[in-house]
Order: sequence, then C-alpha cells, then structure tokens
Amino acid sequence: MAKYNIKQQAKVYLVHGGYRYTLEVGPEITFSQTFTDKTNSVRTLHDQNNFFDRSNIKKGNPANFTFEVFFSKDNFAQSSTKIVHDRLLDCASFDLYISTEQDVFKLEKCVIANGTYGIERSKPLSLKVTGTASKLSKVGVASSYSFPGTAVQVNANLQHLRTGQVTLTLGTGNTDISTEVVALKVELQNTVKWLQNMTVDAGITVTEASNAMFPQNYVVSKKSLAGSITRYICDTNSAQLQTFDTSTPLRVKVGEVIGSTFYGLDFNMPTCSFTNRTTVSDVFLQSYDWRNTSNQALTTTITYNK
Repeated sequence: MAKYNIKQQAKVYLVHGGYRYTLEVGPEITFSQTFTDKTNSVRTLHDQNNFFDRSNIKKGNPANFTFEVFFSKDNFAQSSTKIVHDRLLDCASFDLYISTEQDVFKLEKCVIANGTYGIERSKPLSLKVTGTASKLSKVGVASSYSFPGTAVQVNANLQHLRTGQVTLTLGTGNTDISTEVVALKVELQNTVKWLQNMTVDAGITVTEASNAMFPQNYVVSKKSLAGSITRYICDTNSAQLQTFDTSTPLRVKVGEVIGSTFYGLDFNMPTCSFTNRTTVSDVFLQSYDWRNTSNQALTTTITYNK
C-alpha cells in the first residue's frame, strides 16, 4: 500500500473514549501500511519453465504513522495536544482520521511507540510522535463523510508555548546545570508488540484487502525515558567531566513564564543514571547522556502545565 505524506491542508481528528479532538498538526503527517506476500512456487516436474512464483497475500502488517503537535497555554481541560501526550504516556489506543480535500483515511487502533520532545530555545515547544495501528483504509469522501464521536470544543485563541526558560537540576543537592546549555533532548519510547492474528480457517476466506487479516491486539513490554544535555565546558562546570552515576535525581523544566506562572513541561525523575563525556572540536563540550530509572507513574514523572 502506498505511503501518504500529507501537508497542512488536511484535517486530522483523534477519536478516543467517544470524543473527537481536532489536532493542530504540522508541518505534515505521514502514514502507510504494507501487506505480507508469501510466494509459492508453481514449477512442476512436468513444467520446468514456470519461473515466476504465485502470490499468496493474506494479512496486513501494522500500519505506521508520524505527526507533530505543539504545546500551548490552553484553559481547556482536554486540549488536543494533551490528549496526544496522554496517549504517549499510557499507550491506550485511539482512532485517527485524516481528511484531505477529496478523501478520508482512517487508522484504526493506533498506539504511540515514540515521542520526541522538540526543545529549542525561542522555538515552539513540540512533540513529534510515531506509532503503529491495526489497519489503514479509505473510509469515505471528504465532502460527505460523517466523523464519529462528540466534537470537543477547540480553543480559538491558542497561545503556543516557546522554549523561553530551561531549568536543569541534577543530584541530591539539586545542583543547577542550566547554564552553558547548547542542546537538550528528551525522548520517551514504548516497546509495542502486535500479537499474531492469523489462523488457517480465516486465511482460507481471504480474497482481497477488505477481508484480509489485520493485527488486533498489542502488548507494551518496556518503556524508556532518556535524553541528553550538552553544555560548553568552562572553569565553573567541569566538576563532573568524564564521570557517571547510576542513581541520582534529575529534573528538567522547559517552557515559559507568563504572568509569573510557569507553563510547559516538567520532567521530575527521582532517580536516573548518566554518563558524562567530553567532546573536543572547535569548542570543548560535555554531554550528559541520561536515562530514567524510576518506576513511579509517568503521569507523576512528566507534567504538562498548561
């Protein structure tokens, strides 16, 4: 099946728990799905000139999708970005609808496998997610399709949050390492495995894509919250060069202060491990490569203050 790369003119809806959320996605969304083709040889003892195998297509592989959303100062309890972020944390499934000028596509039973936080100074605070889904299909024509779910009100005056403030504290003494920061990366990965859904009886009845077998259930076996902090080396921050720690607190706050209130993301990890390495080039840099080791709830570890 073809890979679709759709620009911003498309409307994107997330349906979960009976509600429909309009997503502000940019600059594009991509999605695709392939089928498994197990070929069979048709060469026989009597006919050795049959060189081309017969196709035997019975099932679809998990579909893939990628899109990016932006964090905002939003008074609504269930903003569209919060819904995406919540699904990244809890790995609950949802349906995704992409409406172009002509067609409506549906990704069924989506689960987010990876979330990369876009953290760059003075740029919008964003979240790029990639994931998999049970099935991709074209479900209708844009001009006449009726989307399911109760529409959730959209804030018409969204104020996007930029990375105006970065606060980093490391260690039991809450040592401030916010200065001389060159780059900051935070990523959450969910190890998602789709369960086999193919049976002999069901395979016999498959004649086309409409009655092919698609994966239906998945399990999440592991999670990883990790990232890096890159800083210039100077005479006031060299104490941890070429060191490591296997269990120490780390807190990362990124966003901006509006009217004396902080809005943005707060990653508060009671324990994490890190290694510090030195890079020598035109300028001297040090990088903390860290990984969360605490098993407290992610909703406590990662807070979206909006």
